[in-house]
Amino acid sequence: MTAPATTEVAPELAARLRVAVLRLGRRLRQHVTGDVTQAQLAVLSTLEHGGPMTCGEIAGSEGIQPPSVTPLVATLEDRRYVTRSAASGDRRVAHIAITDAGRVAVETNRRLRDAWLAGQLGQLRPAELEAVTVLLPVLERIASERPGGPAA
Repeated sequence: MTAPATTEVAPELAARLRVAVLRLGRRLRQHVTGDVTQAQLAVLSTLEHGGPMTCGEIAGSEGIQPPSVTPLVATLEDRRYVTRSAASGDRRVAHIAITDAGRVAVETNRRLRDAWLAGQLGQLRPAELEAVTVLLPVLERIASERPGGPAA
């Protein structure tokens, strides 16, 4: 089987898309409520989707160094958003799991961000909203591709 042909894309288009996506992400991250930071929300979301993990697994999933995860988990544990339990067979290894309170924090922040974005989309003209609707599956596919590999 041959690889699919690629289309020549103007670098300006890629640059504009990159900037727009980064700005939109930044605007969404500004809408955080409660006593959690963006980094803590990322850890909670990872645990919500992936189930209990070690600090090393969380770090790998988030693309950060393991020592960076330890204080995040400690704060989340203090706030009762996660629990820590020793692995069976090796008490040196701790599994971190999200609690119901952690799930509420994640869901509250998702709703806040979704509401902000829905408000922005609601201000679009019908043709603009249709363009976003058509483009969304393409952006989802691009976002799901792993570096150097096929879509996840």
